[in-house]
Amino acid sequence: MVSKAPGLNRFVGAAVSFGSDGTQRVTADLNAPLGRLGLGERTWFRLNLLAHQGGVAGRNVVENRRWGAAPALTFGLGSATRLTIAYFKLKQDNISDYGIPWVPATNNALAEYRDKPAPVPRDTFYGFRTRDFERLGSDTATVRLEHEFSDGLRLRNQFRYGRSTRDSIATPPRFAGADSTVINREMRSWIADDAIWDNQLDIAGVFSTAGLRHSLVAGANVSRENNVRKIRTAPNSTTTLLNPNPDDVYTGAFAMGPYVGDVTGNTQAAYADTVRFGERWEAVGGLRWERFDVAGVNTTPAPVARVDTMRGIRAALVYKPARRGSVYLSYGTSLNPSLEGLSYGVAGTSIEPERTYTIEAGSKWSAAGERLMLSGAVFRVDKDNARTPGILPDDPPQVLQGRQRANGFELAATGAVTRQLRVLAAYAFIDGRIVRSNTPAEIGKRFQNTPKNSSSVWFTYQRRKLTLGGGPRYVGSRFGNNINTRRVDSYWTFDALVGYPLNGKVDLRLNIYNLNNAYYFDRLAGGHLAPGPSRSVLGGIYFRF
Repeated sequence: MVSKAPGLNRFVGAAVSFGSDGTQRVTADLNAPLGRLGLGERTWFRLNLLAHQGGVAGRNVVENRRWGAAPALTFGLGSATRLTIAYFKLKQDNISDYGIPWVPATNNALAEYRDKPAPVPRDTFYGFRTRDFERLGSDTATVRLEHEFSDGLRLRNQFRYGRSTRDSIATPPRFAGADSTVINREMRSWIADDAIWDNQLDIAGVFSTAGLRHSLVAGANVSRENNVRKIRTAPNSTTTLLNPNPDDVYTGAFAMGPYVGDVTGNTQAAYADTVRFGERWEAVGGLRWERFDVAGVNTTPAPVARVDTMRGIRAALVYKPARRGSVYLSYGTSLNPSLEGLSYGVAGTSIEPERTYTIEAGSKWSAAGERLMLSGAVFRVDKDNARTPGILPDDPPQVLQGRQRANGFELAATGAVTRQLRVLAAYAFIDGRIVRSNTPAEIGKRFQNTPKNSSSVWFTYQRRKLTLGGGPRYVGSRFGNNINTRRVDSYWTFDALVGYPLNGKVDLRLNIYNLNNAYYFDRLAGGHLAPGPSRSVLGGIYFRF
């Protein structure tokens, strides 16, 4: 994670924004020297502040409120030895949004909508305004020491402590039966407290041998993660499909589970990356070794424990046929342990990590007087031991007998077409499929929530002081499950921007999002899906001194 750090230029920036969806947002950014306080001429301080509240356009009940602060202090800025002490805090108080339900394949009341989103308006909300909430907290403290022994040798050590908390209640809507449109208002709750201690030490150097230039980065990482989780339950209630009332009073009783889950993961890792430079050729190689040790108890309670030792590699070859262009081929491996994210699933304790192999070939070229960067790549990602349900009597709940593959390509253009016109454009094609599975209906099917085609284009045109911007974003059709029976249509939205500087210190900006007011789905889940925001306008004034 990279945060805004102190720099050598004194400045003060601020912004105030208001939106048609009720958004009210204030930010501030201060960077200043502290030499006059007796801390040294090379001591600089930076402070970022945020306060935000607002809704979601088209989702009238949903609210988001947050505030944050990020102070950072650097000693020795601009010198060979630098010490940075930073802190990041963000608090959120939102109303959870679980959207609308999928119509089950067995529903007879809406047979023409089976495995499709329920036919309801975008602003339909099945939760409880006075019950549902999402309270999130994030605190991160960082101490980073850097020393440059010479122009070609640098040492860095970074220690970080982080804590995040979550206390939330949400209402996933589900059809209550096959012959009606009655909706169950299920109660979903999370109470979790996560902490992480992480230390990373690395050294980077540049040197030459046999007329070739080399770059080397090597390091080690030690971390400890802990997750504490509690269970809160309450009875479900019901409502109608077309007319749920978010102001209904929930009368159910809450109960806390008798057990507390507590799982800790310890990681030790070492890595090295090297780059060899030539006039036209460049070679890259990297190795990473990692040990991941998880132990604890889940909320049933049942013991959770596993130790995995993993190794990954990456390699690339780059050829530069001309000064403005390059062609490359890269290969890499990675592993996903079964208890990553400190999973509470006991089923994962008996299986090895999944293995993923990635190969990519591409090219990058500068054009239009080196103002415009053009790039393209083709790739294949293979997972040859994907998790899939066990089917034999002696099998654990999950086994590593599946296989998944994604083939695709991507194109991008970034930069200035002319002095007045800039563009940021990208297109991606991904054909991700399940090649092998113990669930026969999944074989040959596409990955859920993975569009084959997606693209975005953003243009900005500057005429004297006036800046005009705009562009479309397209997402192809997606499936809501791995057997490809649930599907949402493709969609496109169009955003626009108008900016005008009042003077050298004050700018005005107007953004319009989803100008065409498309009704689309932003998030897909197992039994529900969340609509994306409708058309909204955000206006702001930006200051810098």
